[in-house]
Amino acid sequence: MRIYRQELKFQARSIVLWLGSILTALLLFMGIFPGFAREADLLKDALSAFPESLMASMGMDINTIFEASGFVSYIYGFIQLVLVIMATLYGLTLMNREKLARMSDFLYAKPLSRQRIFLEKVLAAITAFLIIHIAIVLMFFFMATLWAIDDSSQIAINQMILSGLLLQILTFALSTLWGTLSQRIKNPVGSASALSFGLFLILLVGRLMSNDVIKKLSPFGYVEPLEISAKGLSSTAIISFFLLSLALLTLSALILTRQDLEA
Repeated sequence: MRIYRQELKFQARSIVLWLGSILTALLLFMGIFPGFAREADLLKDALSAFPESLMASMGMDINTIFEASGFVSYIYGFIQLVLVIMATLYGLTLMNREKLARMSDFLYAKPLSRQRIFLEKVLAAITAFLIIHIAIVLMFFFMATLWAIDDSSQIAINQMILSGLLLQILTFALSTLWGTLSQRIKNPVGSASALSFGLFLILLVGRLMSNDVIKKLSPFGYVEPLEISAKGLSSTAIISFFLLSLALLTLSALILTRQDLEA
């Protein structure tokens, strides 16, 4: 597991930065929740003046926004976007670093198969995602104790967190395939942001038009926090995301195995 350890060591700073940013954002948002909930009547009157289509596009339900699970469902939609940008960036750079440095031949010359190298790099990325989500779970567990969040809300929040992990792995698999098919991606940050915001924009358009078909064109549309808060996370979505992620990663590995080394 040498490549795995090297990848985690290489990603350590990145993991800390992403984790710090996500937890800081969550703490800032959740820090205003108690006061937000106390002023529910006043704020509900103010929010009712906004068009329903605008509220829907933001993933906000005026009837649940003042409850813990409803408030988290609103902010977690944006956290999902951050998680997807991270995952997409990791996927695009999975094998791209060696391509940019023209070190692919050196990497593959080691007494390790391409499949082994690819697998260990994928496992390192998934480990990074798990670290992020374990930290988020622990933070919400602390908040549940501090603010006496009820069990049903905590279950809904946990399902939202799981949805973020599933979404991360799927978009990581998708961007890994993109990175594998590309010769070199010179600006992975820009490419990752463009893909992530593009998928999120599809969701927003679907919400504005109240069109489920458009929403389902984006993976965000299958794990909307507001729907999870109301109905729970669908087992179909869990299985579908897992199988599709596995298929995309397998396809990437097969393509990588058959690729010629760069000159």
